[in-house]
Amino acid sequence: MTSDEEERDLYQVARRGGRGRGRPQSQSAPHPDVTKYLADVHDHLIALTASVHHCERILARAHGNYLARINLELTHASNTTNKLATQMTVLAGIFLPMNLVAGLFGMNVRVPGRDRDDLRDFGLIVGAMAVFVVVTLTVCRMRRII
Repeated sequence: MTSDEEERDLYQVARRGGRGRGRPQSQSAPHPDVTKYLADVHDHLIALTASVHHCERILARAHGNYLARINLELTHASNTTNKLATQMTVLAGIFLPMNLVAGLFGMNVRVPGRDRDDLRDFGLIVGAMAVFVVVTLTVCRMRRII
């Protein structure tokens, strides 16, 4: 039953003297104070119902704002994680070839300049690795990866 139907039913019961909806007929009319009291209680119930609906709307709005805030924070954390993963990938891409070249010096393979007394070939290899690092970092900075 809606509040309008309840209100009509209450006023009909008050006017009929307590009769209505399967209730036994009463010979005496209700006291006017009882009718005023019931009408006052009904008005309070309607006001409380309206207040509950208003609070429910406010709470739904606050919940939506809370979920939006959490979504923004999760997006920010995800972007930060992606940026960090990209930077770590670039650093791994720089150090992996250098590790490969440096690992060759520890293996039993023919390395250029091993039979010479000077460090010219070693300097060329280390210089090539340094140039590789500088070029890679420059390209990454130009593309705003790092």
